[in-house]
Amino acid sequence: MLMKGIFVGLLRFLYLRFRFLKILEFNLRARRDSKASRNIASRAGYIVLDRAIRQINHPAASNTLFILATGSSARQLGKTEYKIIRRNHSIGVNRWLMSDFVPDAISLDSTKLSNVLASGVREKMEIMGERLALFAKKSPDLKILLQRTPAPSTSLQHYPIPIALRGSVFMYGRANLEGASETSIGRELTAILAGESGYSIPRNVLIDNGASVVRLIFLGSSQKYDDIVLVGVDADDRPYFHGAQDKISNYFEPGVGEAHSTEDTVNRPVSTSSFIRELGAAMKSVNGPRLWVGSSESRLSDELPVYDWSL
Repeated sequence: MLMKGIFVGLLRFLYLRFRFLKILEFNLRARRDSKASRNIASRAGYIVLDRAIRQINHPAASNTLFILATGSSARQLGKTEYKIIRRNHSIGVNRWLMSDFVPDAISLDSTKLSNVLASGVREKMEIMGERLALFAKKSPDLKILLQRTPAPSTSLQHYPIPIALRGSVFMYGRANLEGASETSIGRELTAILAGESGYSIPRNVLIDNGASVVRLIFLGSSQKYDDIVLVGVDADDRPYFHGAQDKISNYFEPGVGEAHSTEDTVNRPVSTSSFIRELGAAMKSVNGPRLWVGSSESRLSDELPVYDWSL
């Protein structure tokens, strides 16, 4: 019995030491990204994001954040749904720029801009710049949430932000979790959202799994929304909601029958849809925001409730 107790104690000590080292590694990476994003923001003249302060501060009908992504189910949005979104707070993700609806903010992911000479990159940036300029004309109060540019982080990698919006660009860093499975990621998310001691995430850093939606959910949780609704987050292989539109489709469509890249697990431990499910469960366990999907067509509706647009 004595030897068994010693062995169990040793295993517990090794586990706690391993966990401590993993948390330390996470904190160090988060700090590095925080510093890098601050430096890039300073050089570009952008604002450093503070995730605890809402960038969208107009009065809202309810304490609800809509995250507008580009899955096929977004085509279901009609006048009633857009009216509800407009009366609350909303962030469009990347290709939402191809929509006619201007949200309160646009989130731009710059991770694929490291090689500005690669085929299609400059063209994509020019298209995004044209759409941003159009959005700026429609909504001068539009905010831009910009993930820091990857190395070498030169000015060539910056999106062409309209002059009118350059004072409304908030740059942030990111930090991937250490978990290698859904279970471990779920535990890690719960610990972070519960404010467990040990984790130290700078306020200009968002947790990540290589997907804008994940970062924005964490942002919404940090800003203490009661409800976060995922629109067009379908986790399937259907075309984007904007369809084939001339030159746009050449740079933004994933291809017929090709799943969106965030569902692959080549560069991430679990798919984004699995990560979002774990994040929703973690928020629920700590009495955080309620996470919804905007349509039953989303594969996430197997675990996340569908938002009631009749409310």
